[in-house]
Amino acid sequence: MADLRKIIASQILGGLLAAHASAAVQIGFDTAADLTDNFTVSFVTTGSGNNLTPVTYSTTAGLGGGGGMLVLEDSRDQYAILNDPFTLAAGVEYKVGALIRSYHYVGIGFTDDNSYASIDFQPTNSIMLSTGDSQSMNVSNYYNGNQEWNSPNSIDPVPPIPVGSWMALNLSMTYNGAGSFDLAYSIDLTDADGNVLDRALDGAYSVTNTGFTGNLHPFIFFQKDMGRAGEIAADNFTASAVPEPSSAMAAIVGLALGLTAIRRRQRP
Repeated sequence: MADLRKIIASQILGGLLAAHASAAVQIGFDTAADLTDNFTVSFVTTGSGNNLTPVTYSTTAGLGGGGGMLVLEDSRDQYAILNDPFTLAAGVEYKVGALIRSYHYVGIGFTDDNSYASIDFQPTNSIMLSTGDSQSMNVSNYYNGNQEWNSPNSIDPVPPIPVGSWMALNLSMTYNGAGSFDLAYSIDLTDADGNVLDRALDGAYSVTNTGFTGNLHPFIFFQKDMGRAGEIAADNFTASAVPEPSSAMAAIVGLALGLTAIRRRQRP
């Protein structure tokens, strides 16, 4: 009996530990395949200033002069959307982050589809943290044709963001169910090696309607600023789901089965 309890307890503990493991993606753009094998690159084809110059891989565009994602300065309204989505599940925290060198408007976020619809600025359905300078930092929620903006200013005064600066963008979304999320976000100025220099933004708020129903695809966003010149670069893309939805469910099932077995063994 004691041995059986130890075995069951070990299985339950293993399941709970698995539930707290993270499904994580880390892409350093060391080779061209990091871009071509992992992302769908999409862009708006309507509106002034848009063209079809694609996002490309560059051996020198990234941090420290290494490999990175490069967006030419004549590009506009483009998205690099991760092909493999996370499964939407209540109680799971989803995170996306990237380091981006910005001459224009850039952002990170989640969308429920990697086949991009030709709308201006943002995919349907999606949540995005974006910035062009210290005056244009936003978190926007686009769903079912509606766009909601949250314009935070929790760092006062916001430090200046020189054109061409590297920035670390991070967005966290905890799913409450029924399309509702608790969001947390930050933007840090960094040097060309990714070392944090100064915090430009952080904050949190809730979104009650997103239109998300099943999958979450992390993405990076690029939008040309018609009044600036320069090429955007991105590196060190990360995304995760904690706990991993499938692991959490397996742990709950394992716990229930283990407790049932213990009760049966304890019956006289």
